[in-house]
Amino acid sequence: MRTKIIAAGGLALGMFVGGALLMSRDASFGAKYRPVPAVGAREAVPVADIDATIAAVQDRVRSGMAIASDFATLGSAYLQKARATAEPSYYSLAARALKRSLSEQPQDLPSLVGMGELALGRHDFADARRWARRVLRIDAHNATAHGILGDAAVELGRYGDALRSYQKMIDLRPSLASFARVSYARELAGDVPGAITAMKRAVVAGSTTADEAWALNQLGDLYFNSGRLRAADRTYRSALAIAPDFVPPHAGLGRVEAARGSIGEAIRRFEAIVDRYPLPQYVALLGDFYVASGRSEDARRQYELVRAQEELFDAAGVIPDVEVTLFLADQGNDPRSALTLARAQYAERPSVRVADALGWSLFKTGRIAQARRFSAESLRLGTQDASYHFHAGMIAKALGDRPAAHRHLSRALAINPHFSVLDSVRAKRELGGAR
Repeated sequence: MRTKIIAAGGLALGMFVGGALLMSRDASFGAKYRPVPAVGAREAVPVADIDATIAAVQDRVRSGMAIASDFATLGSAYLQKARATAEPSYYSLAARALKRSLSEQPQDLPSLVGMGELALGRHDFADARRWARRVLRIDAHNATAHGILGDAAVELGRYGDALRSYQKMIDLRPSLASFARVSYARELAGDVPGAITAMKRAVVAGSTTADEAWALNQLGDLYFNSGRLRAADRTYRSALAIAPDFVPPHAGLGRVEAARGSIGEAIRRFEAIVDRYPLPQYVALLGDFYVASGRSEDARRQYELVRAQEELFDAAGVIPDVEVTLFLADQGNDPRSALTLARAQYAERPSVRVADALGWSLFKTGRIAQARRFSAESLRLGTQDASYHFHAGMIAKALGDRPAAHRHLSRALAINPHFSVLDSVRAKRELGGAR
């Protein structure tokens, strides 16, 4: 009998009322700058292994011996390389290789799946849905395609569709990837204990050390985002014990160090991280740490680097995601651009993440009454994201609604008193001034 999310192993996801999922989650490395979770959970694949695959296939291409499946393999490897190095040009290389494969074999499932994963990586969620559906027209039992479809639906704000896709995925293949999505859906609903339980199942389900390290890092993020620093520290170190070169747990430990007041240690760790893996999320967090330590000029340089990086991602066809909007609103010195971007994002995909970013961008440009509407929408699933409540609290304060401001700011700090090295301090200061 197939495993049912709604029954097996206590993994109940919940029910829908009026089409709304009663849950909320955002898997994230930081409090504000959130990468989209990658399909297949393969970020821990060693770069050397990826490079070896790329070199081997390129040799076949040069010798004239390459076939369509080789280009599919090359496209997948380039996509992994993009994740492993934060170098956006690999997205373009992945697209070329996958399209070459499909030009020779239009029905090739690995290539079609790869295009879906590429679309997710580029934040083109509508396109990801199209590729996943194309796969499912050929193979209705392709579990990975159901996962892509669910991930795209989450980002598009279609939570009912997402849950149905995740259900089909776990029915077809209970695995690390499907259990991770159960965790994702549960956190989307505010069921953090349930999300932790499901992610522990994902850890056990991992078939390689790369799988296990990825799932442990996600588990560490769940602990950190709920304020459990000791558990987060322990879990990140467990991930590094089996995959020492995997970058995200190093970032997790840096956030734990900052939360414990060791901002100097956090800075040193993040300086080493961005040298190896200059993902904009990490660069921006390093900037925040510099601000917290009074190094404003160093922070300015980091924020300028984020803007330059985003231009490179844009050139590689990566659509700006919510973390870019939040960055522009907070540190980009251009809240009007943030608002323009947020409105465009909301028109395409009215998810709770985008609603939060739109509300905050409206707040930053002085449109306070409108901001409250979208901030409230970001909380409609029962979200337990401290930054959402921080935004709601600041908006309520600007409107003179002191009870709501106190309620939301208190809730942000109750969820995670260390949710942001900058905003958590501001939330405490605002609460202190309200007394």
